[in-house]
Amino acid sequence: MAEFDTIRGLAGLCACLPRQDPSSAALFPGGHGNFGLAHGISGPLALLAHAPRRGIAVDDHEAVGTICAWLDSWRLDTPGGHRWPYMIPGTRRGQGPNKIV
Repeated sequence: MAEFDTIRGLAGLCACLPRQDPSSAALFPGGHGNFGLAHGISGPLALLAHAPRRGIAVDDHEAVGTICAWLDSWRLDTPGGHRWPYMIPGTRRGQGPNKIV
């Protein structure tokens, strides 16, 4: 019955959905973009990328291209290699970073 668990399952997810954290609303009034694997867009990207390897058909590959294009637009080129910001405010969703050379 783990899928209905309050901590990791559907019950916990549904309990959290109607709530809004006032502290995060103050920090990110227009929402935010998260680049991380655990809590951001990279998690769904990894899932979509691995689905065909597991024999799961993904009909719409547009999502993978859209996610990759958005990640590419935010890539920071640094002397140590490429990196991405951890999080951006929603007000900057359509903008890329200032490139660091």
